[in-house]
Amino acid sequence: MMVVDSCEFEKKRLAKILQRGRIDLTPALKVVDRIIADVKEKGDKALVYYTKKFDKANLTASRLRVTEEEIKDSYKRLGKTYLNSLKRTAKNIAKFHRAQPVGAWSLEVVEGATAGQVTRPLSSVGVYVPRGEAPYPSTVLMCVIPAKIAGVNRIVVCSPPRSGGDVDPAVLVAADIAGASEVYRAGGAQAIAAMAYGTRTVPKVEKIVGPGNIFVTTAKIQVSRDVAIEFPAGPS
Repeated sequence: MMVVDSCEFEKKRLAKILQRGRIDLTPALKVVDRIIADVKEKGDKALVYYTKKFDKANLTASRLRVTEEEIKDSYKRLGKTYLNSLKRTAKNIAKFHRAQPVGAWSLEVVEGATAGQVTRPLSSVGVYVPRGEAPYPSTVLMCVIPAKIAGVNRIVVCSPPRSGGDVDPAVLVAADIAGASEVYRAGGAQAIAAMAYGTRTVPKVEKIVGPGNIFVTTAKIQVSRDVAIEFPAGPS
């Protein structure tokens, strides 16, 4: 952390600080547009191709969806302390979101004039969970649980597989605890395109949420003309 005294502050530092959160998506646009077009045209075949190209995992279309057996096995691969931590975190997140008003309310602002608000859940939401140096089960919990409490019927999770073709067990357990409907081993711009337009295996959703790298962020922006997104996540 850098602490700057107001007496020493310079305008050039202000410009640098204000630019910090910006990201140039231009380098990724051409690649992302090609991937989106391929997924729209070739569906599962494109997902399998890009999974091998970028994640070094050899899959078939039949293996894109994570099975219930794999999810159950993931529980055995986590330590008791880790598992209890996920459950405790999920409970706290759920407690917070259950306190948020859901439904409808109205009031008479002045005589004869009524105003109010109606909250209705989307029918489906796609949650993107990145894979970096460490797993991101927190992303799963923070995105899936609010949707579940809001009443979303179908919650789809996509996360890149490791080279062996498996999705990190912590991500799978978190998805199960949070109440996700299904999990797919797909990452990057191809996963965003699949959730935006649908393939034979991956369903189309009404909204896509979740963080990612420059290619994921660019893909979310590009598909936002056809499907809702929460916002383009910038650099941390």
